Amino acid sequence: MEERRSTQKLLSRRKLTRALAELLRKEAREYLAPLVPLLRPKNVFGDFVEGKAFDTPKGTDKAVADFTALYDPLEQAKIFGLAKAPKTPIEVGSATVEMTPLEYTHEIATGEGAKKVTITSPFSWVLHYQGYSPTRVRELLPDRSRNAELVAVVHHTLLLQVSLQRQPGVLKIFEGLRFRLALEKSAAFSGLPVAVLHAPIGTVRPDDDVILDSTELSGMDVFEEIAAVDDILKIPDALRDQLVELAKKHGETL
Repeated sequence: MEERRSTQKLLSRRKLTRALAELLRKEAREYLAPLVPLLRPKNVFGDFVEGKAFDTPKGTDKAVADFTALYDPLEQAKIFGLAKAPKTPIEVGSATVEMTPLEYTHEIATGEGAKKVTITSPFSWVLHYQGYSPTRVRELLPDRSRNAELVAVVHHTLLLQVSLQRQPGVLKIFEGLRFRLALEKSAAFSGLPVAVLHAPIGTVRPDDDVILDSTELSGMDVFEEIAAVDDILKIPDALRDQLVELAKKHGETL
């Protein structure tokens, strides 16, 4: 009976998680859409990339230097089969920014050895140019016949990273909307730095035995984290806090 209750609770929490993820993803996409023009590579890198810009961008030398600072360690690591220096102008296949749920591999020890489970974090999304998701790294790395595709993914990922770094206002806008946009490195992408957008509430990964039971029932080695429901009441409001503090300094009691 206890096991049945536990299963029912997991199913209930999973349904809630998916409903919350749908709402948060919709909000994040609506926030992202008007910011996409600011992240077009040509408007940041100028002649370093192909395409046309509406105006001559400023600070392109710094943008190229930032790109090189990210590129060189990846080239030296010899993981992605990168050339010593990228051929310029870099071909830009897409300037449309999309969101893909963050995934990573989790290993669970079993009596039959380690079991690898693909875990999805439904409230965190990798930002990428359309068609060049860093999630493709796992697919492309083992197949050297597709190295050109892998290199293109790396190029587009770094172009977006630098474009975001050169537009700090974009990060601040998301922060004001309670989403956190972070530039992160993860073993899930073999050390490739990626842009990850986090919702204002988090998720939790249940104990390994719960994950194993779920994969046995589904027949698939995949699992989705579940919502940390208590986080809903902890969502911060930075502007409100600043206004309250300012009012207190002027003698008001709120």
